[in-house]
Amino acid sequence: MQVLGEKRGCRAGIGKVWRHFGDYRDSELRALKFDSVEEYDRAIDLTYEDPDLRDVPNFTPDGKKLLVPVDSVELFRDKGLLFSDHRLSEEKHLKK
Repeated sequence: MQVLGEKRGCRAGIGKVWRHFGDYRDSELRALKFDSVEEYDRAIDLTYEDPDLRDVPNFTPDGKKLLVPVDSVELFRDKGLLFSDHRLSEEKHLKK
């Protein structure tokens, strides 16, 4: 049986049907705060180049953090990226 929203044989994020970023509620999003500028740059590169992350909706509000759906956080961790994730309600505390 095929799960709705996934294609047969998909791995990680490949084949998952993601909604448009604006369709997510704040409670369904996480702010990824990276340990360094290099890690942030690597994450951005991966969102363009890596098949697992290419279709994951994301938004970068300030060039320091990446907002992504909560169910994609592990996909970023699986790539070996170093970051902490926070609920958007915690966002005001991340402005340092």
